[in-house]
Parts: sequence; C-alpha cells; structure tokens
Amino acid sequence: MQNFKLKLRCKFAAIWLGFLLFSMLTACNNPEGTGGDLTLTGQVIARKYNLTFTNIISEYPLPEERVYLIYGNDEIYSEDFRTDYQGRYRFENLQPGNYTLFAYARDSTGNEPSGLMPVFVQVKLEAGVPATEAPVLILPK
Repeated sequence: MQNFKLKLRCKFAAIWLGFLLFSMLTACNNPEGTGGDLTLTGQVIARKYNLTFTNIISEYPLPEERVYLIYGNDEIYSEDFRTDYQGRYRFENLQPGNYTLFAYARDSTGNEPSGLMPVFVQVKLEAGVPATEAPVLILPK
C-alpha cells in the first residue's frame, strides 16, 4: 500500500510539474497586444478633394481624429487614440507582432450608406525595435 501511495504521489508531482512547465512556456509567448515595451507612432493627414474627387485641393495634418488599433487577427479594434494638433498618435506598451491601424475617411465611391469608409494600414512591430513609425494614414475629406 505504501508503494502504491508513493507511485501515486510521483505521478501527481510529474503532472503538476508538467503543467507548471507548460504554463511558463506559454506565458513567454505573448500574442499581439499590451504588456510589452514597444511603441507605435504615426500621423494622420487629411487630403481635401473637390466634389467629384478628381482634384486635390489641399493636404493638412488632421487633429482630433480617432485612430483605431487592431491586435493581430482580431476582428474588432482593441484601442483607439485621438490625434494631437499635428495629427500624430501614439500607442505604447505593445508586444511584438502584427497590427492593423485604421481611421475613417469620406467615402469617395458613394457605396457606403454612412458616407464613411475605413482606411487601413498594416504594421509589424519587432522585438528589439522600441519605436516603430507607421506609414502615414491619408484620409480623403
């Protein structure tokens, strides 16, 4: 009976150690999102067109524009940021991985009932690169 209890304890200890090791290994592989030390910055520029969207009238930094950030393959945004007076935004404390940024622009096709369409930019953050500058988001207005 004593031998049986000892074997049972050893099996339990082995299972527990296996679970602990698995937990430690998966905790080190954080997916995209917060909890890291990387920063993503960028700028939003408004591009003003004529009514038929055939000629550019002007371009300027877009203050107070909401920029949305999607982590990895998520389907909805996880964070948003309002641009400053120079149209700049900043997302901090991110993990390495793939991200999608987007903001809403005036629909030039006339197909969107809301009159707005999202403009997307893909960005990859890499470990060891503390700050990444995203491509400029140009929004037709």
